[in-house]
Amino acid sequence: MSYALVKYDFPGGNVKPLCEYAIETASDLTFLPATDISPNSVAITPNGALYRLSVSGDWVFDTSTYGGSADLLGELPHVLNLSQGDNSTLVVKKQGSSVSDGDLVYYGDVLNVAFAPATGYDVVCTVNGTAVETTGYDFTVPLGGDVSIATVAAIKMLKLTLTQGDNTTIEVTSGAGEDVVTYSNGDYIAYGTELTITAEAGTGYNLSTFTVGGVTKTGPTTHTITADVEVVTEAALKTYTLSITQGENTTVTVTDEDEEAVLHGATISHFDVLTITATADEGYTLSTFTINAEDATSPAEHVVDDNVAIVTAATQNE
Repeated sequence: MSYALVKYDFPGGNVKPLCEYAIETASDLTFLPATDISPNSVAITPNGALYRLSVSGDWVFDTSTYGGSADLLGELPHVLNLSQGDNSTLVVKKQGSSVSDGDLVYYGDVLNVAFAPATGYDVVCTVNGTAVETTGYDFTVPLGGDVSIATVAAIKMLKLTLTQGDNTTIEVTSGAGEDVVTYSNGDYIAYGTELTITAEAGTGYNLSTFTVGGVTKTGPTTHTITADVEVVTEAALKTYTLSITQGENTTVTVTDEDEEAVLHGATISHFDVLTITATADEGYTLSTFTINAEDATSPAEHVVDDNVAIVTAATQNE
């Protein structure tokens, strides 16, 4: 336990000699029994700083014992107040040696202020209320007043960018059950959040691109966010193959919407519209005309949604 020595008078002029009160810092002086302490009574805090009780009842840092030019000579002490916030580190050194909260420093002392955030956090360090831009900052103790150095850390918020191609959907969530959170393009998400990312292509399309942070993914994936992240999707039309099994004495013609011929083995795309005509040679009757094993009537219009297999056969007329 630290102590302060206080000289005070009882009301009525009865002087009492030095009395000892247990305190930790100068702020504890405000809790002393002021009604029993006369103005100009003196307190010495554990770090050696001298305070005097004013007529108004405030404890005032006493510079009188140092002389009028004491601060200019570097003799007047200042209390160093250090506050290290959670998820940050703060190290202050004077002439290469670490100093602690409550230590005394003097006008002209150079304090090296080093600070850093914990992983996933940003930190702001202030010296006497002014933000310090870079760690390792040298601060020279000015005239008058104590010195306050503090760090405050906040978790990093990282940007989610969704570059969603046509005919694709992207869903990004975190949590589960009632705690599910769904994110949108441009949202900022706390460092360390585990994301579930699902990308799908629309009907008739395949995902041709699905990347998270530049890394190709397949199917639903998880991603723990430690930096800004971009999810990119692109889609391509599904393609299929046209197969024509043309029986003897039959003719099959297939044309697209531009009336261009489409031949056996050709690559066709989802949503293509094919016109399929099947005929039998003279003296024959078309006995089979199927499209994907389904009976068809010539001419038939078929919208592509899979491979297309056309089969024809003919029988000779009697």
